[in-house]
Amino acid sequence: MTLPIADLNAWTAARRDERASTAAAVQRALGKKFAVSKAFVGEAGLIEARHAESGLAFVVVPGASFVMGFDEGEKAEMLALAPDADVRAQWQDAIAAARPRRVSVAPFLCARAPLLAGDVAKLGIDPDDDLDAERPDFTSPRRPAASLVHLTAKEAVLAVRRLGMRFLSEPEWELVARDGGRRAFICEGKGAPLVQAGKAAKALYGVAYDPKAVPPATNAFGVWGMMQGEWAVPGKGKPPAILRGGAAALYPWQDCGEEIGAHAASRVPWRGRSRTAGVRVALDLPAALRGGKRAAAASSREPVRSGGAGDRAPTRPAKQRLPKNPLRARVVELAAALAPPRATPSGKPPYIETYSEGHRHVARVHVSYLKRNGELAYVTTDDVHGADREEALRALVAQLEQR
Repeated sequence: MTLPIADLNAWTAARRDERASTAAAVQRALGKKFAVSKAFVGEAGLIEARHAESGLAFVVVPGASFVMGFDEGEKAEMLALAPDADVRAQWQDAIAAARPRRVSVAPFLCARAPLLAGDVAKLGIDPDDDLDAERPDFTSPRRPAASLVHLTAKEAVLAVRRLGMRFLSEPEWELVARDGGRRAFICEGKGAPLVQAGKAAKALYGVAYDPKAVPPATNAFGVWGMMQGEWAVPGKGKPPAILRGGAAALYPWQDCGEEIGAHAASRVPWRGRSRTAGVRVALDLPAALRGGKRAAAASSREPVRSGGAGDRAPTRPAKQRLPKNPLRARVVELAAALAPPRATPSGKPPYIETYSEGHRHVARVHVSYLKRNGELAYVTTDDVHGADREEALRALVAQLEQR
């Protein structure tokens, strides 16, 4: 018999008695290691199970198939929110790194809260030992042990191993962040997306975890704090190397580019000793609860094809775009020679700027590259103070030729 947790749509349609019988089946399968609550959590009414040894609370996330990454509509929406060309160029790279594809995720146990300061202390890990780490301070003055804490990749791996658990895969993380694939932003509400994102980011600072917390900190699955920035693994058996949902970790935002981390599809390669992120743990459910053969997200990924009902069109890899204007073509040629191909997964793309007071103009060229083959992917020029574009380009070409 297939339980309704095998599929999110089936769980949504399940009657209360069917959910109760499923919760009883989960308790039998998990045994004494977990205590399953009689109450359901979140707007989605998910099953809650508390791990006896660690005290961590989990929700049973139903299996689902959904489109992961930025679809064309979300891409257009995100770029339309960019306040200027600098941010738009930065977001172009981020969006290209999260191309849409359909993935299948088997039901699993997801921690309702990331590891808190008290949890980390119980595991014998002292984050302050690594003085080079860059950690945002979420500490609650009243309940510091229940505050968010960021760990380096090394510390995160140690914590997860000591718990005997695992990290969330990227498809699992995004499924939860999207409330089952129905939403685009982690903090999605009735207001403007970036305004809502700012409120959600601010709401995580100086606040202790409360399992009864309401949106924007807690989503429809009853999961709290996903916008803090969390480690995810790029594939089975691989170490944590991806940052998901990092908008709050960078709050207050400096250049209006960090908000993209509030989008559920946003992903940033996150390597280096100083890099830190929150740690949310997960566990596989027993095979009897997964509805047969597990649809492992890491091995069940298909590019999204347009034309089908409900499908979202894929974001095609960017191709080299050579401008028709001869001056722009010369700018591209010179800039490409001065800024050799390199990946820019975070921060602004490399740029070269020239300013001429006599002509009252500023011209700037941004150059970013495809990560895979190094082809020139994006070039733009911006003029300020209402100067003539051709004059600005001529000055830029002259300055580039002198370098």
